[in-house]
Amino acid sequence: MRPIHLTIEGLRSFRTPAGQEGSAGRKPTIDFIGRDHIAIIGDTGAGKSSILEAITYALYGQTTFTAQGNQELMNDTSMHLRAVLRFRVSGETWEVARALKRDGHGKVSPAGAQLRRIGERDETIEQVEQVKPVNERIKKILGLDSDAFLRTVVLPQGRFARLLVEDKPSERSAILRQVWRTDELEAAGELA
Repeated sequence: MRPIHLTIEGLRSFRTPAGQEGSAGRKPTIDFIGRDHIAIIGDTGAGKSSILEAITYALYGQTTFTAQGNQELMNDTSMHLRAVLRFRVSGETWEVARALKRDGHGKVSPAGAQLRRIGERDETIEQVEQVKPVNERIKKILGLDSDAFLRTVVLPQGRFARLLVEDKPSERSAILRQVWRTDELEAAGELA
């Protein structure tokens, strides 16, 4: 997966839309186009981890720290949270969007989710809505479930040791099989 654009609004330190100013009426985004290597640097509390949280939340609808709830991601002063990630996988462009709203009493409503496959002219070729169908499609597109993604792609602070030494060998093997897609190699071997 290669990220293209990320829009963050109402997530932790990002109260307002984050990133560079967009053009032609587009919402501000963090632009990853043309960058092979990215370093996220800044002072403590500047929002570095929040960028990774936004990517994880957009893809899987959960946090990197607890793999749970939405409320902990939402900025305390925001009435809504929105994370939109456009990315490419296997030559296809996809955009996943997740949103939360807070009512007047501070209660956060259930999340909304939408996934679109986008054509060359920015047209929608395929669309999936609702959290569960979006989660299943993301898992199929990326070839990783959220646990494997968190342990191998994001590796939240303090979790690297868990992948290397603390997990049971069978759990570690299952994660590594997902990452390297050895099931596809085994299937190809059987066909051969």
